[in-house]
Amino acid sequence: MLVELFDGAGTKLTDYTVTPLAAGQWSQATQPFKNVAGQTAMDRGYAKITVQSGSGVFAFASVIDNITNDPTTVTMQR
Repeated sequence: MLVELFDGAGTKLTDYTVTPLAAGQWSQATQPFKNVAGQTAMDRGYAKITVQSGSGVFAFASVIDNITNDPTTVTMQR
């Protein structure tokens, strides 16, 4: 699986791959914009995930509001 990270203007920041997973397995990246792309003060951004093999893959993200600390979950869009 290829994960591409973009800022709010659509500029690609970086990309990385996730090794193939077996059925029923999952993978989690903690703070990828900070830990992989080196961004510490982003106000907008998004990830594009390309499934390179397999099927039945679901992707979602948890986002925490920096001001209120309110969490929300963002599901994948096609």
